[in-house]
Amino acid sequence: MTTSGEILIGKTQEFTDKAKEVSDFIANLPISVDENNRLVLAMVEQVELAEKAAFIQGFAIGVEYAKKDDDNTENLFS
Repeated sequence: MTTSGEILIGKTQEFTDKAKEVSDFIANLPISVDENNRLVLAMVEQVELAEKAAFIQGFAIGVEYAKKDDDNTENLFS
């Protein structure tokens, strides 16, 4: 977490490698620069939405877990 409260989610090497593979594939498609840019932007937005959804789901699961057992709540946050 940053000092502004923003949570940064890092990318794994596997993610970076796959992104490079996809980028190389897209670069060889017979599409215009504008189409390329639109495609890449759509893909980035899709990944960001998936990351956000996964974070929210994981957080909600954690909250539910904490609610089920007050003893666990003390252990989780101390």
